[in-house]
Amino acid sequence: MLILFILAAVVRVGFFVTRSRGGSPPPKHALPPPDDPRWQGRAEDQIAGRPCGHCKAKIVTDAEGRTCKHCGTLLHRRACAKEHRVHAHAAGDVPYR
Repeated sequence: MLILFILAAVVRVGFFVTRSRGGSPPPKHALPPPDDPRWQGRAEDQIAGRPCGHCKAKIVTDAEGRTCKHCGTLLHRRACAKEHRVHAHAAGDVPYR
């Protein structure tokens, strides 16, 4: 019983000491401020988990997919990208750069 009383007293003293120093300390898991770069979006959109524009199957990882340079369609990196390039962007469809 005496140990609980001493523990409660220590906690109360610690609370009053932190309050007298100008407020409570920030929590251990405080969030960074909103202007912190960690809150900003990535330079590219997320590809994983979205459907391929050619075969409609889900793209599992970012390394497996890519976006078309001309129209921005999400595609599987291998066969779907080649097929899309051949069928969707014939010679007359792509603007001259």
